[in-house]
Amino acid sequence: FTDCQISIDEAKTIDSILKNVLANYNDIVKPKFEGLNKTIDLKNYKRQYVPYLNSNNEKEIWIYCMNENFAHKSWKKEVLFAAGGGSNFFQITINPKTKAHRKFFVNGPA
Repeated sequence: FTDCQISIDEAKTIDSILKNVLANYNDIVKPKFEGLNKTIDLKNYKRQYVPYLNSNNEKEIWIYCMNENFAHKSWKKEVLFAAGGGSNFFQITINPKTKAHRKFFVNGPA
């Protein structure tokens, strides 16, 4: 993989796609876990963006999100990853050019 930067337009595209994915996720999860707070409200999450060029020379961004109550103090300096923790942690990979996303994954329980 090759390092790269994220433009303002790409950041807007990424944000829009992420919000749509989470809206769909919340629509599915809400009725299944009624009474439990399993939905994801993006404003409560810290985000790490890791942009790279894939094997097709297309920019992709791996995004790791952690609930602000669980964010480690080094989250701005180190790429983090938690095993478990349920909906306090999730990740997704987005291609801003094709607007495709893949690997959306909400962590399992602790």
